[in-house]
Amino acid sequence: MRSIIAVLCLTASSAFAVNGAVLQSVTLDHNVATAHVINQSTKDITGFSVAFRATYGDGQVEPSVHTRDYGPLTGEVLAANKTTEMKEEYGAEPLSVEAIVVVAIYKDGAAEADDATVLDKTIATRRGIAKALRLSASTLNASLEDAHPSDYARTKLTLARDDKSVNTAFINGSLEVIEIAANNGHEREFLQEHAARYEKEAAAFEAYSNIRRVQ
Repeated sequence: MRSIIAVLCLTASSAFAVNGAVLQSVTLDHNVATAHVINQSTKDITGFSVAFRATYGDGQVEPSVHTRDYGPLTGEVLAANKTTEMKEEYGAEPLSVEAIVVVAIYKDGAAEADDATVLDKTIATRRGIAKALRLSASTLNASLEDAHPSDYARTKLTLARDDKSVNTAFINGSLEVIEIAANNGHEREFLQEHAARYEKEAAAFEAYSNIRRVQ
């Protein structure tokens, strides 16, 4: 196993864009690189992204970015002064791997970013989940007024998957709930219960999506 302190080459203006989450080192074990990250701030981190850059013996360079977003419902964070790991696996063994933390999002909604595009993608993902949950809640509530609630909700949420700003995975989860409701003998009660749950989860993700970039 090889251990290297690795920092990507940055311009002077962006060299210290992310100060709270810092790469300690990268270990390379054959074709698996592990970035060791520490939260050296005084605040909990709810999400962060690491940019890797692998270099092969023939000079080929392979860049990649990995994001870890803990979510508002798990209770998990990268707490202050704690460390964690992020792994990247390659198809072949690189000669060397460099890495740097390019985004850190804190529990208070502040965000540091060396790569605005990566931060924007994380925010879009959070907002997409919030929108899917809010839409699921409102659709299930509206379905209770219909003579055929599961059919109503299924039709509405199936159409919602065409909206690229909505998280499709969460919509699909709601559609699975609708199928269960349609066949469990307690259709309206089941839909009402999940509508209430989705409302709470939507509120949590809406707050979680309220991000302000400080650097």
